[in-house]
Amino acid sequence: MLPVIRLNHTLELDGKTPNIWESTLICVDSVHGKYTILIDDLIGRQQVVIKSLGPILSRLKEFSGGAIMGSGEIALILNVEELISYGETR
Repeated sequence: MLPVIRLNHTLELDGKTPNIWESTLICVDSVHGKYTILIDDLIGRQQVVIKSLGPILSRLKEFSGGAIMGSGEIALILNVEELISYGETR
């Protein structure tokens, strides 16, 4: 059995809570142990260059950086260690 971190709760996102049987679980092995992160959907996997978020956005500890996708969209890179430690305190 592995603990489940609900990403929408941890990031305090508004909206409907997804049903666990309609979602995707990502298994993560961290310094805190093994966990699963519940997400709505996994779009794909890409190699990207991670850029710093700058002095203002770097205060958001849930994100470790950002990347510009091939489509021009901006993707935020999750800081899994911070999500897990935050999820444990809730």
